[in-house]
Amino acid sequence: MTHQPQDSVVFALHFFNWVDGVATLSAVSLFGVEELNPLMDLALQNGAAFYFVKFVLIAGSVEFLHRYLRGRSRAVLVALLGLVTAVCAWHLLGFIAIGRA
Repeated sequence: MTHQPQDSVVFALHFFNWVDGVATLSAVSLFGVEELNPLMDLALQNGAAFYFVKFVLIAGSVEFLHRYLRGRSRAVLVALLGLVTAVCAWHLLGFIAIGRA
C-alpha cells in the first residue's frame, strides 16, 4: 500500500477535528463560552452525545468520503480541511483574547 496525497488530507482532517473537539470542550467548560453550532450545542448538553457526534459521526464521514468517493472526494476533503482549520484558528484567537482579558 502506497501513500497517497489524499491520505495526508484525511490525517489532517482527523487531527484538526480532534483539536476542535478538545478546544471546544476546554472553551465551554473552563471559560463558559457558548457553542455556535446548534447541533454541537445540543450534543454538548448531553455530554456523551458530543463525543459520538464529533469523533464517530464526523470521523466516520471523513473515512466514508475517503474510501468510497475516491475521485470526487478530494475537493470535498480539501474544502472540509480548510473549514476545520479555520475553526481551529478561531479557537486559537479566542484563547488569545481570553488570555489578554
